Amino acid sequence: MADILSSKSFIQNILYCILASVFVLAVGEIDALTYTIIFGMSIILISGADFNKYCSRSYYLSLFVCIAFIGFIIGLRDFGVGTDTDVYIRSFFYEAQRIHDIDSFWDYSGDLGFLFLAFLASLFSDDAQSLLVIVELWICLFTFAAVHEINKNGKRAEWSTLLFFWLLTALNVSMNWMRQFCAIAMLMLAFAYLLNGKWKKAVIIQVVSFFFHSSSIVFAPVFFVYYLSKWENVKLRNIYTVGFLVFTLFLTSQVFVVLPLLARYGIISELYSDRYGADSKYEAVNVFGVSIITIYILIYALIYYSNKTNYLSNKDVYMAYTIHSMWIVLRLLALFVIYLARVSEYYFYLDILFIAIMLRNKKTPVWLKGGIYICFIYYWYRTCIVANSGDTYPFESQILGI
Repeated sequence: MADILSSKSFIQNILYCILASVFVLAVGEIDALTYTIIFGMSIILISGADFNKYCSRSYYLSLFVCIAFIGFIIGLRDFGVGTDTDVYIRSFFYEAQRIHDIDSFWDYSGDLGFLFLAFLASLFSDDAQSLLVIVELWICLFTFAAVHEINKNGKRAEWSTLLFFWLLTALNVSMNWMRQFCAIAMLMLAFAYLLNGKWKKAVIIQVVSFFFHSSSIVFAPVFFVYYLSKWENVKLRNIYTVGFLVFTLFLTSQVFVVLPLLARYGIISELYSDRYGADSKYEAVNVFGVSIITIYILIYALIYYSNKTNYLSNKDVYMAYTIHSMWIVLRLLALFVIYLARVSEYYFYLDILFIAIMLRNKKTPVWLKGGIYICFIYYWYRTCIVANSGDTYPFESQILGI
């Protein structure tokens, strides 16, 4: 049965990848084919992890090859493909080259986790390009480790499905928000540990991720959600959850008061407080367009059917509903300053993990599955191709001749 499900998921994801290719050709965005080809090749490479026995040699080989493929293809892109490649990559790399002992490492005032990656890159090459490769490999490694952990106690998510949705939503973002996405990938693994009851490992990852990007503190409430998920008194749990969401909504509305306080106590960098505070030069936008609202509704519907068909445990259903609601609440920050909404991404990619799990449910209506695929393809097209968010389109690499 597992092989049949894996085969159907693989074929389904390849067909939707072809659909994405046909769509971008139809609208005249031929350069976007580079991405859809990367999507398709990645799905083919990861398929071995679905078709082979969990933890077998062939299973690990498929993961290794896919991680290497994505890591090197994306890591060897030109500087400028991703706004932040020209902002801090070289400065981190050259700072890492000056590290000669542990004291010089600890004396650095920036993100020490990212400096560590820069130091690793400097051991292999004198070219800052190596840091782009290391960063993408790091992101893929922790993302794949999260799926591996989720499937540890019985297969819950198809690799090809998770990878397709991750490529649509995360690949372009990871090429720009490199420091934050290192933290996001790590916290996806932390969340997988929580789903399996390994909260101590999750706490350790939460602490380490802070040294990659201080915004990772936004993930901390997930531990409270995990604690509430274990309550047997469902009514009381739901009351606390509603109160928690209302409190989060209140903090969101007071963001220009909260940011300076967090900066004052060293929880976030003063740089972010100044950049995204009340006097920010960045504009506010309405991120609640028709397509994104449709995605919100479809994910709620997916959770509903997973609960109705008893596909997820009561604990997982509760966590799925709460995580999804947190993503929506935090996206309201864009109504103040557009870039503040990026903190909601920590919850968005937890949503992606749940989506991959729930799409494996055979009792989910076909219209719902198809609607989610089509909406996410359109979301990728509007965000990464039309809006060119993060300046990652078109993909260019002189090294690879693209």
